[in-house]
Amino acid sequence: MKHNQAAFYKDIRYVQIAFMGVLFSYGVLVFDLSLLWTQVVLTFAAGLLTQFFWKKKLYRSGIEKKGNLSRGHFLSAFITCLSLVLLLRSDNLWIHPLASFIAISSKFCIQYNKQHFFNPSAFGILLFCF
Repeated sequence: MKHNQAAFYKDIRYVQIAFMGVLFSYGVLVFDLSLLWTQVVLTFAAGLLTQFFWKKKLYRSGIEKKGNLSRGHFLSAFITCLSLVLLLRSDNLWIHPLASFIAISSKFCIQYNKQHFFNPSAFGILLFCF
């Protein structure tokens, strides 16, 4: 087994992404989740770009090491984006990407001992529920 395959089997986030992807696909095909594809694309674009921005900013400031810009950190952003498209509903195109930006940014801005203590997707959803 190659090193990349071993990492795939050890990281539970891949299983979570697969399971959430099946739920999303089933919801779109069977239940019509009332979600535009532009909302999905904008959510993922905003979330992954926000993750990249914060990781790059922390790397340049010396807080992060170079190895921490790996794709593993993008898995959690991908999961957050999937959670948002599964749970958040809006008629506006800008709500999903804004929630994605806020959710991912909360991981970096609201921390205790260098760890976020809010679930990023729940934080993003709660902001737009009220």
